[in-house]
Amino acid sequence: MAGVPSSGILEMLKLARERKWGDYSGSATITGPISMFNLILGGNTGGGATSGDTYPSPNASSPTVLPSPPPNPIPEVSFADFYGYQQITTRTAFNYVFNSSSSNNACASAIPIGPYYHTGLNADPEVGNVVYQLQYPSTVVAGNGYYAVYATGFPGGATGNWFRITDSNGTVVQVGSC
Repeated sequence: MAGVPSSGILEMLKLARERKWGDYSGSATITGPISMFNLILGGNTGGGATSGDTYPSPNASSPTVLPSPPPNPIPEVSFADFYGYQQITTRTAFNYVFNSSSSNNACASAIPIGPYYHTGLNADPEVGNVVYQLQYPSTVVAGNGYYAVYATGFPGGATGNWFRITDSNGTVVQVGSC
């Protein structure tokens, strides 16, 4: 949720989650193998092994910028180079209608409130995105339940979609259409 810690033991799986989903402490699925080459540069090919997942380009706005190696030779990189790295430092705003028990109830006509913010780049949150109550750098996540998504601004109409959070990390685990 808040990027890679700035000290302590780092885990490659968690680094992969930060690079792919922007959620170091989350539980999103990562397909192996995990290539350090791809964690640093993005993509899924190159280095000694093709990664099971494709990683986005590194975030140049992160408080810690990953090494940017020239084509050859590739400099030595260690786990410590990831300390403090954040894949996502911007958040997308949306308004919402909340219901704790049902997507149907969240999608029923109501006056939306908000905004809340998610870590994805699309208008609606997607599975794996983290939803926050405030803009970056806040770490206060949205609560468990169902959220119907509305656009921000005027007229702020419904997007026709909902999402669900079921954990204390604010991670979207399910999406659907109203």
